[in-house]
Amino acid sequence: MLHPGQRKPRRAFAIAGKTDLSYHKTSAPPSRLSRGHSPYTDSETGVHVSEYQPHLPPPSFLTLSKAAQYLGISANTLYVWRHRRQGPPSFRMGGRVMYRISALEEWVAAQESADSRSNPSRSPFSRPPQRRTPRWNR
Repeated sequence: MLHPGQRKPRRAFAIAGKTDLSYHKTSAPPSRLSRGHSPYTDSETGVHVSEYQPHLPPPSFLTLSKAAQYLGISANTLYVWRHRRQGPPSFRMGGRVMYRISALEEWVAAQESADSRSNPSRSPFSRPPQRRTPRWNR
């Protein structure tokens, strides 16, 4: 009989002929652990780490939807800009529209320098006032 506040002991589950409770420490089900997936999480990032996943450099290209997310705009806006040839430079890779991350950053920097609100040298208030010239002579 259990006393108040006392919990029932866990039952051990048989996995591949062994009795083991260690898989309860991970979020992965026992079937995934038996297929070679790593049972631990990186303590710094909190990301599930796989033993068989090679360490690849971050991608230098983004798909249209990821580029839109990166820029903070909708994918439809990026489609329209691409059609009008107004937005950042893009290209096709394997039938997909791709954007180079460095090109996105350069394009954003060019937009900032072209905007009078971001670039004080382009502000109309930084120039001296001009004299008005009449449209017609009287």
